[in-house]
Amino acid sequence: MLKTKCDIILRTCSEVYAVHPHSTYTLDKNSSRMVGPGVPKSEITLRSLYSLIKTINQADFDLRLIIIDDHSSKECLENIEKILKICKYPAEIINMETTGNGASLKTVYDWALKNGRDYLFFIEDDYLHAPTCMSEMLYDHITFQKKLNHEVALSPCDNPDNYLKQSYSNLPCNIGLGENRHWRTVTNSTSTFFCSHEILKKYWTYFEVMTNYGKGEKKDEVIVRNKIWEKPFTDGSGAFLLSPIPSLSIHLQYATEFEEQRSPFINWKEWWNDSDWREN
Repeated sequence: MLKTKCDIILRTCSEVYAVHPHSTYTLDKNSSRMVGPGVPKSEITLRSLYSLIKTINQADFDLRLIIIDDHSSKECLENIEKILKICKYPAEIINMETTGNGASLKTVYDWALKNGRDYLFFIEDDYLHAPTCMSEMLYDHITFQKKLNHEVALSPCDNPDNYLKQSYSNLPCNIGLGENRHWRTVTNSTSTFFCSHEILKKYWTYFEVMTNYGKGEKKDEVIVRNKIWEKPFTDGSGAFLLSPIPSLSIHLQYATEFEEQRSPFINWKEWWNDSDWREN
């Protein structure tokens, strides 16, 4: 086991979608979700957790899994407990007293600032992960940090926005070679990303603003956290943000005006089927 210490912090809420408050995912390409008709949010949460634990179990580092839960149903929490039994690393659930996206971000970031170790992997509960996701990120982060001689962060998802949104797709990017795939520089992330504890401390004011998500003036990742990823190209500070090609995670996200709003060249249905927690 390598000495690198990493805390994996998963935000869960079985009752509410983090961004888009729809009651079910649907397979219809003209509708809002992409998983299957009548699939409740709790199922997305549980499959995401199961795929996360599978990739954690393949990694040979000093890891801890922390789940920050925002009032999930009793049934969902019981199933989370069942899935955690297969995790080979320490795992615990922290039940929030408050509720809401901003409140859960505050709980996550406050916990990480106070208790976090060398590295932090912040995750939302609507991502599926490749079995090698965790180990590849940990190894490649070390490689890129040495090569670039600069702080590095990682987004595990090859976000389709980087190809479909004009504001992102027109940006130049650099390509680096990881252990098993290429990585490209990007300047935007969701709330799922891997970074050092030093980044959290140094840019705490940015993270703190995110805890006011949904209150008054909109403070989303585009105008707050992404500033950290833009800084290497402006003033030389911040962190280079890299995302994998092909993707190591799939975001089961809201389909916008684009019919195929998913990571390129990835069979998400296969990943979904492989994350059936009931079969194990």
